[in-house]
Amino acid sequence: MQLSTIGRSSYSVERGALLAASRVAELEKTTAQLQRENTELNRRLNMQNRPNKRLQSAIETATVVLAEHVAGRATGRRYIKSAYPSIGQRRWEVGVALLRLAGIVTGYNQFGLIFNSSLSVNRAWEKLKSAGTSIESMGQLLPYLPKHRK
Repeated sequence: MQLSTIGRSSYSVERGALLAASRVAELEKTTAQLQRENTELNRRLNMQNRPNKRLQSAIETATVVLAEHVAGRATGRRYIKSAYPSIGQRRWEVGVALLRLAGIVTGYNQFGLIFNSSLSVNRAWEKLKSAGTSIESMGQLLPYLPKHRK
């Protein structure tokens, strides 16, 4: 579609096109700036929520390990990984660290985890819930992680 140039000089038509082009360039610049700011804000938000996600993941993993123990199944890393493919080595270690913090797991040997036999299932579950809510940062689990993870 051609614009009518009747009654306009070629100068005013070119000037209008240049003004429109400069406005488009200005809008593109503003859009790029807003996209950069949005990316930065999303990055900061993800960093803020990351500890909560990791802590929630640790609570879920500890619950899985405790449930497997109560069901009489193995609780080792390899068994949990085969039964629950989303739980890798690091996630399993952090879950076990939470169980150790709660006093549910007292140690481990070549046969697997050693659970506190004086706890009932309900008491162990209560201790796990209270340990999960009392943790403020993942740094509190560091003393309970294996030496190669510290």
